[in-house]
Amino acid sequence: SGVGFSLSLQGFARGEITETVDLLSRASVRADLYGKSRFNDVVMTLASGPEFRVGGARIRPAAIAQRRWFGGDLYSESYGGSLNVLKPLDRVSQVEGELTVLQSNYARIPIQDGLLTDVNIAYDRAFSPRFSARISVRATRQDAKVDFLSTDSIGVDLLASRAFGKQLGYIQLSGFRLGADGPDPLFGTTREDRRFDVTAGLILRRFTWRGLAPLIRVIHTESDSTIPIYDFRRTRVEFALSREF
Repeated sequence: SGVGFSLSLQGFARGEITETVDLLSRASVRADLYGKSRFNDVVMTLASGPEFRVGGARIRPAAIAQRRWFGGDLYSESYGGSLNVLKPLDRVSQVEGELTVLQSNYARIPIQDGLLTDVNIAYDRAFSPRFSARISVRATRQDAKVDFLSTDSIGVDLLASRAFGKQLGYIQLSGFRLGADGPDPLFGTTREDRRFDVTAGLILRRFTWRGLAPLIRVIHTESDSTIPIYDFRRTRVEFALSREF
């Protein structure tokens, strides 16, 4: 594809329906752009639904629509929904769970059409006003019309963050394992991936502008796979603007 750059943008809007129910809408765009436009990869996602507060818990059901374009042509369409529940356990800890179900249809690869089901559970704890940690577990099932494109995966994330004056630093460790249902006819073997990510980030809250603070993060990835195209090492440096809610 050559040398390119990645852009992403996410926005939120909240409107009051009643005193206890809000309407929360989200829109996001991610784009990997290259000098040769036939390699451009663009994904747009829209999600909207009510936000309830029941018994101290925050509940967010949402409808989701997603489109992806590759080289300027429609690559896939996905429709479905999600259910997010966040429940404080005490003054310093909380648990959050999310279920997402999406039906994906591929314009030029119909054998890849199928249902994606993703479950994510996270536990957060603040050990002090400046130091907190999170552990999360994710399981995903991707169905397709052929077994070598149908996969199961599971991942674990560990994240620790600490404030230093007005700055906020964090380190995240991630482990991920994926397996396909059958052998890939091109490579003659069944896909099995083991992937590890190490992320270090710094939010420069000292330089906040209109609620937006600069974010710098470095992500190192090591992926070991039985399929060569998924076997790689990669280091990314990312710059962003973030807002805390």
